[in-house]
Amino acid sequence: MSKSALIVGIDYYENPNYKNLSFCKLDADNINKLLMNNGDDDSTSNFETIYKTSITKETAINAKNLKEDIKQLFASKHNETVLFYFSGHGSISSENGGYITTSDATNGNKGVSMVDILKFANSSPARNKIIILDTCHSGSLGTHPSNNKLSVIGEGVTILTASSSEQVAYERVF
Repeated sequence: MSKSALIVGIDYYENPNYKNLSFCKLDADNINKLLMNNGDDDSTSNFETIYKTSITKETAINAKNLKEDIKQLFASKHNETVLFYFSGHGSISSENGGYITTSDATNGNKGVSMVDILKFANSSPARNKIIILDTCHSGSLGTHPSNNKLSVIGEGVTILTASSSEQVAYERVF
């Protein structure tokens, strides 16, 4: 398949400092359905998706495994387009920039670094690399922690974020 996606939605967090969320799995479900089908009666798949969600301790998503999944997604030589979607908590640190926060996050290990995600995307052989982050502080993606005025977005990389680096993203039902 020439299009692959990694879709992640995390509602469950082990650390009480990170409030459990209610709609990240639902958001991931909807994105997954959109990407898998062409939106018509044609049964042809649009994207080949890897779908991961966490709503309980048994389905917790840890940083080490998610980082490896992201790295593998962007490393594929057989895809014209790769897409990474994440819905969950996001955090920021003055020394290391932004993070997508995984179920096992602690104050010392916040999850997967946005710098690493962008590094994987920038070095990807895929022609189109799309990153969609529905998190607080997701606007940190694309800036380097040592110089927040420096853009490090490579050719063919498209980033959509729910907030700026300083903003929080709200969860609510409309």
